Parts: sequence; structure tokens; C-alpha cells
Amino acid sequence: MTLRFDNVSYQSYDVVVSAVVTRPGLFQLGDGHAFFGTSETAPDPAGVLMTATATIITPEPGAQERWTASCIGGHVAGVVQVPAAPVPPRLTVRGPSTVRATGHHGVADPLAATAVDAHGRTLAAHCSPAVLPIVPRQTRVTCSARDSAGRVGVATRVVTVLGAGAQLTSLRDTLGPGHLRDLVDATRTAVDRRDGPAAARRLGLVLDALPASGLRGQRLLDVRADVVRIGRVLGRAIPAVHAVRPGETVWSVVADALRQRTGHTPDDHAIALGVRLLLAVNPGALDRFGVLHPGTVLALPL
Repeated sequence: MTLRFDNVSYQSYDVVVSAVVTRPGLFQLGDGHAFFGTSETAPDPAGVLMTATATIITPEPGAQERWTASCIGGHVAGVVQVPAAPVPPRLTVRGPSTVRATGHHGVADPLAATAVDAHGRTLAAHCSPAVLPIVPRQTRVTCSARDSAGRVGVATRVVTVLGAGAQLTSLRDTLGPGHLRDLVDATRTAVDRRDGPAAARRLGLVLDALPASGLRGQRLLDVRADVVRIGRVLGRAIPAVHAVRPGETVWSVVADALRQRTGHTPDDHAIALGVRLLLAVNPGALDRFGVLHPGTVLALPL
């Protein structure tokens, strides 16, 4: 009597039992059984070769499994070593789990993945989607890699995209109490009301207030970059506006605006032309006595 294992894989294998039977009897394989000798006449005394096969779905890839078989006059045992399941590529995903939107449609996927196969060889890995939308706020990014045998490794991560409102809140929280913080807060209110034009106009006022905000150096540049990026997220151009400060005149406003734009001190002729243009774009900016009042918001077409 013999016991062998064929077609062995990590998923299944065949148990094959062969015996030379000389009389009717009971053949047993594990917990199952098959009856040898279906005729009233006994098998040929010289012996009849009989074979039975059972296909086993392996429950534990990589394990050793013991089998026994017996029939009248014979008994055999054997152990099958089940192969380990194939190992798919292993991925490592790097990148932030929270990212700021950079435009109206969202932000480019910030994650990068590397992969190695079961032998330690580096594989190409890809993540999708390539662009993460603002809505919904959270996106599941899936990174995958395929080895030479066609096995696919997958890793996922949820990335939160901060839209205009969330970015304004973050910017506000970095500013100390004062006029600049109030302007950022007002912009956030406009965004919450879904009033895009008002939000863009208030971003313009934030940019206008930066020179007098007390911020300097890289901090000033960072806040300016934040405001410009938030404008892109809103999908609106930030208008050039100016809120009149105490002591300012139309002449001084135009002179300052031209100086900031060109980097040079403008001459009187350029300022005079700018004043005419400013008053044409902002009718009613001066009261009936020709006075420009603090707090008046002017569009700057310069």
C-alpha cells in the first residue's frame, strides 16, 4: 500500500492512495472512506490494484500536515509539507496625511511609494488618484506594485485636503490679535457664506494690510504666499484694493502704490495721471468737500 502527494501548492494538493486488494474490505483515508470490492465475488487472489484520490484545500499554507491510510492488510502514513503562500510586493508609502489645496481643483497627490519583491528587488510603484479633490475632504489614495510573477502589492492611505476655509483658519491662528487677524477672520466668514467675490475682495485687503502689519522677512513672505494660494483655491483673482489709513490722501495713496509696483519713487506727472485714473475707477471716494476718509476701500487700477 502506498501514499503519495501530488500537485502540491500553497492552495491545495492531492492525496493518492494505491493498494493491491485481494479481498473486499474497507479503505480509509483520514476521516473519509471508500469501499473496495463492489462485487459478491472476491477480487482475484493474485491481487487487484485499486487507487483513490482526494483533493485537499489547504487551510494553512506553509504548514506540515500528516495523513494516514489503511485497508484490510495494509496501513501507511505520510507527511506533506505545504509550500508557503507567495509573498506579494511590500510597499512603503511616504508623505503627509494632511495637505493644503493649491488650486480650485485640489492638489497633486503628495504621496510617494517604494516597493520591493520577495527577493528584495526594487519595483516601480504607482499611487492614484493623481489629483486629490477638495470635496470630499478626505480621499483614499491607493499605491500598488506588481512583481514579475504578476503578484500585486497594495497599500492605502487616507489624505485630508484643506480647502480655503481650513487654510484661512490655520492662517488666522498663527496671527496675533489685531487688524490683520480680523481681516483674515472676515475672509473666512465670507468663504463660509459661499460669497466668493466678497472673500476675494477681503483677501485683497489682507494683502493691502501686510506692509503695515509688523510682519517682516520670511514671515511676511510666507503669509503673502498663503494668501495668494488661498485665492487660487477660491478660483478667483484677488483684486488690488487699498483701505485708506488716517492721514492718507489720494496723492499719497497713488504715490505709494506706484512705488510698490515699480520699486522707484514716481515723479509728479505719473502720480497726477494715477490720481485721475484712481478717481475715475472709484467715483464717490471723496466726500463733497473733496476729503478722503479713513477706512474707505479703493480699487487700485495702477
